[in-house]
Amino acid sequence: MKKVVVAHSWSRNMGDAAMLRTIVDIIHAISPDIKITALVSHPEYTVPRCRGIDARIEGWPWPVPQRERNIFDYAVFYPVIYASNMFSALLYRLLGARIFLLNRRFAGPLSSIFECDAFICPGGDFIGPKYFFHSTFGEIVMAMILGKRIIVCAQTIGPFRGAFDRGLASFVLNMADVVIVREGATAKHMMELGVRNVEVTSDLAFMFMAGGHWSRVRKRKVIICPKKISGDRKAYIGGISNLAKRLVDELGYEVEFLASDAYDSDFQSEIASTLGGRVRLAGEVFPPEEIARHMSEAEFVVSSRMHAIILATLSGTPFFAIGDSHKFEAILGSLCDDCTIGIEELDERGIDRILGAIKNGNAIAASIRKKFPQVLAKSMRNAEILKSKFREWGFADGR
Repeated sequence: MKKVVVAHSWSRNMGDAAMLRTIVDIIHAISPDIKITALVSHPEYTVPRCRGIDARIEGWPWPVPQRERNIFDYAVFYPVIYASNMFSALLYRLLGARIFLLNRRFAGPLSSIFECDAFICPGGDFIGPKYFFHSTFGEIVMAMILGKRIIVCAQTIGPFRGAFDRGLASFVLNMADVVIVREGATAKHMMELGVRNVEVTSDLAFMFMAGGHWSRVRKRKVIICPKKISGDRKAYIGGISNLAKRLVDELGYEVEFLASDAYDSDFQSEIASTLGGRVRLAGEVFPPEEIARHMSEAEFVVSSRMHAIILATLSGTPFFAIGDSHKFEAILGSLCDDCTIGIEELDERGIDRILGAIKNGNAIAASIRKKFPQVLAKSMRNAEILKSKFREWGFADGR
């Protein structure tokens, strides 16, 4: 029996949950005998929201950020943990012994990496300056020390600017047997960094069909998924508030805020509290299949969370994206022309564009239905590449 570790899923984001569910299903379709361990940020959050997933769920092999990190974290705490992890990996490779120093509380997930045959790192854009990419790189280096097969799967990576980060990214990513990226801009960046074995697909979540139990009746409702951004929050809140007011007061829509990431929940409540009852809150963060079903009841979805939009497209629900990175246009542009603006464009003119798209919702829905098969085929290349690699390594067909 072969063992595979699927690492670095952020439990509180249902886009990551959809990707995790999808990649586990892909692996078991290749060989039902493969034993999978998923390393996630909050196991207690993942288990009830990834119902029926055929994988053992464990935490990350390093501390999960709980607050804004300070100089002590960067200079002392995290380096000590990462160094301990590397040392434990080296001792396991050389001696076959599990020896933990200051990293004993991570013995479970570390042992999963020690014992696996392949290490797969899926995700949205964890490998980038906005997130804790050094931790992801640490896991890849550990897997290399241990002599594991390594796949980086369906990522938006970078862009890395400084010489140190660019050099580090090139060094680490070239350890992977294959780097699968989900849009052309990342593929170009990988070429600039000299990363080999790069394949271009599309987002894994497009393969997450979520059972296909969609509502047949759409309410006169628009679902908005605001995101707790790191930029000009005041302008963004003002734009979202004005959009909601105009939808209700001018067009007579019911408006609902829905969080696909628990990180956004309090932020959405903050905005809703200023709108005098115009907006309804969906409440808890639903599992990804429930989010997709919920969106199938609406006429339109406006979102700053890309995976919320991907879940909406599975039921053909028209959308408009308010994005904070190039990935929105790169990934979603193939489904709908002129359905994306940047968060800095959420002024009166931008709101007019969104309202125009909502009025044109039937045409956008028709575009999604027409173009989705091509996007899905591109996403399914993730499964084809994994299957090819697993066969090459002797992991497929129960071997």
